[in-house]
Amino acid sequence: MSVPPELEVLVGQLWQRKFANVPSAFESTEFRWLVKFCRDRYCGPGVPSEVASKEKFDADLQRHELERFFKFVGAPWHGGRCLDAKSVALSIHTGYTMESTETFTLLPLDLSDGIAPIEFGPWQIREFSTREFEEFIGIESLKRFGPAFVPDVERLHRLSWLVLRRVKKPWFQRNATIFDFDLSKVGLVDPSPREFDVEVERGLFVLALYPWEEYFSDQSSPWQPFRVPWTYTISRHVFGFPPRAPDPDVLNWTLAGNPDEDPFDVPAVLNYFEEKNRPSLQEFVSKWWELVKRVAPLGKEALTGFNPRIEHFFMRGFHERRIDQLLWHVTAIDAAVGKGSANAASTLARRIFALTKNSKLSEEFKKVHYRRRSELIHGKDLGDTDLWESDLAAVRRVARTVIVTLMEFVDAHPTWSRDEVIGFLDSRRADVA
Repeated sequence: MSVPPELEVLVGQLWQRKFANVPSAFESTEFRWLVKFCRDRYCGPGVPSEVASKEKFDADLQRHELERFFKFVGAPWHGGRCLDAKSVALSIHTGYTMESTETFTLLPLDLSDGIAPIEFGPWQIREFSTREFEEFIGIESLKRFGPAFVPDVERLHRLSWLVLRRVKKPWFQRNATIFDFDLSKVGLVDPSPREFDVEVERGLFVLALYPWEEYFSDQSSPWQPFRVPWTYTISRHVFGFPPRAPDPDVLNWTLAGNPDEDPFDVPAVLNYFEEKNRPSLQEFVSKWWELVKRVAPLGKEALTGFNPRIEHFFMRGFHERRIDQLLWHVTAIDAAVGKGSANAASTLARRIFALTKNSKLSEEFKKVHYRRRSELIHGKDLGDTDLWESDLAAVRRVARTVIVTLMEFVDAHPTWSRDEVIGFLDSRRADVA
């Protein structure tokens, strides 16, 4: 990659100066020359970082991106070790001319242990040592941005993490217009609101299809394998904006340590996934990442036999900790095999039996889960004296089984419409009381 000789000279001049502090470096003549050179060379047409003609170019924002760059890579005026001038010039040129850059979205698996390591598609479930975590998030760069950007590595590195790698086109914020959005859409309600962005939710959806309730379900403990209260996204884009440090205090911790030492925080674990079960999980997520991609590809229309709202309702049940799980899971079943018919409980039960060939599952849905759902919605006391965590796991089991079986069926019949799928289920005689 050919770096302009002028760029190497300009960075070299900055490196030769002995600036007393950061402001003096960014107010210097040498820095202004560098900003002007980069504006003339990299903001015009023909390079990935060009300024679109419709943008209202703000020169100050372009100057700030170079200030961020030197925080990311280091510079003599920031103190500590830094690259030589020639390497820095190459990094500037690469950052402005690269067609794509990596981002990593990290999801803490709260209350979980034993799942890592797992890989599927662009995802990993992994753990970090202290040093690995610091290097992965670029701790030295983040320190140059200030304390608000520095995560609590000592605690956070102890977690298991779900990590999504994405490759994106670099984005440069140079538009002077603050209100750069469509005013006609202000107040428009999203019919399928998400907890996280669509790509993150897709990875969670694949994991949610695994039969976790078979491993963790009992009368007193929730079936969920983990909880994800936030995401943390870091970018390798040297002109990008660093993320604010995530809040570790919303995670669950417990104290550990020897009696003669100061105690320290370690992740609290609700459900431990045994190592012997990891191969089956790896096989499952590898298969289902591809199957889900065929049935409901991101950015494209789902196969016509599959209602994409199923994912939304099912994930609501996955994230929900309390009794609303019951509502979301029954709704997910209705979204899968329902069609607004009268006597919905019996109709859905017959279709569940026709799809899964499991009479116990279909009768349980009709006599227990749908009844509880109706009592809850219509303001009645639940007919059961007690409702346990294991009962919430049971309705989850029905919903997951229906969705997994439906997706396999649709994958095997990719040209069938939803009406044809339901018509086929209705045509199969099912003796459900």
